[in-house]
Amino acid sequence: MKRAVGKGKEKDKAKNLFKKPVLIFSRGWIKMRIMDSQVAFPDLLIRTPQGTWRIAGTRVSLDSVIYSFWDGATPEEICQEFPSLSLAQVYGVIGYYLQNREKVDVYLKKQQQAAERLDQELKVRHRDFLRDLRQRLIARRQSPTPA
Repeated sequence: MKRAVGKGKEKDKAKNLFKKPVLIFSRGWIKMRIMDSQVAFPDLLIRTPQGTWRIAGTRVSLDSVIYSFWDGATPEEICQEFPSLSLAQVYGVIGYYLQNREKVDVYLKKQQQAAERLDQELKVRHRDFLRDLRQRLIARRQSPTPA
């Protein structure tokens, strides 16, 4: 005998379809679980102690997958670009991004700003070395090569 499902239960089920991510703290790393009443992606993302989000079990960053997605790559192409990722992981990351676009965009912007700051810092720190290296390369290009 089948049981009739009331409209109230359907609404409750629809509300719980996409639950918010749960963060789990473990020895400086943060694991993110995406809980969904139909599909669970345990440990989809891991946050390193430096603050970078990586796909669990890989060294591939969330940034890399999302930038490829923005560039128009399909999940299958992203898997080819990053062989350590499964198709399910790529779809999970893209799904997470689409459900949490504002939060991920803020993270990506902070990562970009940190990369720009590091680039500037390294240019200042190694200015003399880079100038000397450029001069040596120019001198080498201009000198005749032995036959």
